[in-house]
Amino acid sequence: MASPFGNIEWNPISRNNSALVNIILLCTYVFILSSLLNIFPQGVRFLNFFKLTSNLGLLIYQPFSIVSYIFMHGGFWHLLGNMLWLYFIGIILEDLTGHKHLWRLFLGGGI
Repeated sequence: MASPFGNIEWNPISRNNSALVNIILLCTYVFILSSLLNIFPQGVRFLNFFKLTSNLGLLIYQPFSIVSYIFMHGGFWHLLGNMLWLYFIGIILEDLTGHKHLWRLFLGGGI
C-alpha cells in the first residue's frame, strides 16, 4: 500500500528528503517535544533556555538561542500557519536556489 505522504523518510536530517521536508519535520518534532515538556515545571524552565531573550546579559550565556528559537512555535495554529507558508513559498525557493541554499535562507531569515 502506498504512503499518502509519498517517499518521505521521517528522519529530519535525511539526505533523501528535500530540504523543505526536513525543515518542516524538524519544526514539527521540536513542537511536539516542547508541547510534552510544557507539561512539567522543569520542562518549562528547560525550554526557556532555548528561547531568544531580549536581555543581553542572558544572551551571552545562551548564544545558541539565536538559532534554536527559529524551530520553536507558540501553539498548534502558529506552527500550522508557519509550515503552510513555508511549504508553499519553500517549493518555489528550493526550485530556484537548491536544497543547500534553502537551509541558508531559512536560518539567515530567522536570524
